[in-house]
Amino acid sequence: MAAPGRGDRMRDAFDALELKIYGLLSEEKPQAIVIEVLKVDKSKVSRTAKKLVDGEFLRIKVSKGVKIYAKGPKGNLLDDEIFKRSLSNCATSVRYFSPESFEKTILVHHMRCRIKVVTQGDLGKIVDEKDGRRLEYRFISEIKPLNGVRQWQGQIPYNDHWVTISMQVSAKSAWLYVYVPEVRLNAEDIRLRKHEEHAIGVSKNISNFICTRGGWELEQPEICSKWKPHFAYNHPALQGYSDKVYTSTVDGSSWLSDSNGATEVETCDLDIAQVMVELPGEVVKLKTQMRIMMKENDARIKENEARAKENETLRLLCMKLNADSEAIRAKLAELEENGENDMIPRHNRHGMDGLAEL
Repeated sequence: MAAPGRGDRMRDAFDALELKIYGLLSEEKPQAIVIEVLKVDKSKVSRTAKKLVDGEFLRIKVSKGVKIYAKGPKGNLLDDEIFKRSLSNCATSVRYFSPESFEKTILVHHMRCRIKVVTQGDLGKIVDEKDGRRLEYRFISEIKPLNGVRQWQGQIPYNDHWVTISMQVSAKSAWLYVYVPEVRLNAEDIRLRKHEEHAIGVSKNISNFICTRGGWELEQPEICSKWKPHFAYNHPALQGYSDKVYTSTVDGSSWLSDSNGATEVETCDLDIAQVMVELPGEVVKLKTQMRIMMKENDARIKENEARAKENETLRLLCMKLNADSEAIRAKLAELEENGENDMIPRHNRHGMDGLAEL
């Protein structure tokens, strides 16, 4: 039976909850935040933190007042284990999700168009005839003025929604405002600004309805340039966090939201919206590819090291063989020299000695 590998030992040493605690603590979150986010008791977090510090997976960064932790020398081992369990160590916690769980769409809302009023019609009602029936809808009624500008507000039906309409009348002009229903679009649609086409299309339909049913004369609708739409991206990793902590960027262009029970990152910046819908899944895929490449490189390095050891062994063997060859050559030379002397007959040797004396 094979001995358990490092992954098996890691699985036995840390359960899913402990990995989540590690994920939060390694991002320098205080224990109070960990307890609040994961809904666990203080003793569990404290015991796990001690276990992680003792194992050098975490290190204590700040010990005065609130204790803060950072990733320790062996933290990468737990990161690998998290990855193997299809977990993601994100900015708030460790949660189970795969690249396929990321939404590929953005919910665009908080859109507004304005329509200049040429001729004011009936303010109190809109009359519609449908299937031989006469239907009257309350249109807009006056509300509290804003900065000396008179205001009206109301709703009219549009498909399956009630769309809010408002009107502002100043001494110089009168404008109707249409608060466009939300729409869900993909990254390409956002890039092509299809949300603006949607807003103009809805406002045109509503404008035609008001003109034909209420006796109004209106100009073509236009986007309110000072009114920024909101792009909401539902991020699974933030579940259980955004409903407890409101967080926004310094410039206020992005923030967390839990509207309608969703867990969303919202922004009013079009470029950020495109990144939000495209980047998360790509990052997970890229991390997967990078880890595969790293493992392949590690295997190649080990293979090259093994080959280097083999080459070193061969080099030493060649050196030994060369030394043995030199010794053999020397021995052969000695044998050849002795052999030549042995080839001269003995009676000739004495003659040759005599010649030498002469």
